[in-house]
Amino acid sequence: MLAMLVTVSLSFGQAGKTRKMLAEIEGEWKTDKNNSPLYEVVIEDTGLSAKEMKESVLSYLKNTENITMSLREVNENDVFFTGKMNNIHSVTEKSLFADTFYIDTYYNVVCYFKDDRLKIKLTTDYYHYSKWSVTKIKFLTNDQFPINPNQDRKNIFGKTFYKSHKEANNLLKYFQKEFLTSEVVKKEVTEDW
Repeated sequence: MLAMLVTVSLSFGQAGKTRKMLAEIEGEWKTDKNNSPLYEVVIEDTGLSAKEMKESVLSYLKNTENITMSLREVNENDVFFTGKMNNIHSVTEKSLFADTFYIDTYYNVVCYFKDDRLKIKLTTDYYHYSKWSVTKIKFLTNDQFPINPNQDRKNIFGKTFYKSHKEANNLLKYFQKEFLTSEVVKKEVTEDW
């Protein structure tokens, strides 16, 4: 009986912590047309032509030693690539062997180019839940908590979402710095892109 009470109180404590984490970032993210988490930034006054910015992004992707990103498509005015946030969250099962599962977040990035303007859109696409880097289970982000409030793994995916959100914002800042060689000013995203 005591073990059951401890388990129940730990569960409620974890749920409260997850709710607090998500409340901290409320309003900082939105979803795309597929209901996947979306982060975007428009940088104006770059001092670069669309061609120069595109070349800068392609050069970065070609020369980076970051093996978690790969180029997928290049068009006249945009570049699409994918990436992975390694071990964004871990979960240790309370069992005889105390197995630890690791969750990676996979994301998509599209960079749009216009003279003197760059738009970067990052969407988190899915989570890989793995054990010992062997067992991999794929979970779409748009089907997990908090996007889907009826999902039953609220603590695991609520914390994963929170950590992925923080990392997505860090990646946007990093990409801005790496993709552009001039001083840029961050502007709010406008509908007239």
